[in-house]
Amino acid sequence: MPKTANRARVVLDLSGSMLAIEDSENVEAVTDVDSENLVVHFGIPFRDELYRCDVIPSEPAAYEIKARSKEGVGIQLSAPWPRKIKIVCEQI
Repeated sequence: MPKTANRARVVLDLSGSMLAIEDSENVEAVTDVDSENLVVHFGIPFRDELYRCDVIPSEPAAYEIKARSKEGVGIQLSAPWPRKIKIVCEQI
């Protein structure tokens, strides 16, 4: 049976011209799809799509979980983006 994860966490710095991963656990990469959408790619996939994600911005910000799979989660952030954002996903 393939190895699965039950948690992923990433802290992103969005204050520069490119996003930067400051700290992470079980996150392989974060893709800046366009000016509003990010995809967090898990290092080890979750067993299914039944997990929750908390998005914690450094300043008030509007966001929406747009897609989720065992391999990652897509998040839409509305401008203006916060300086930093923490994303924590846990299997339920």
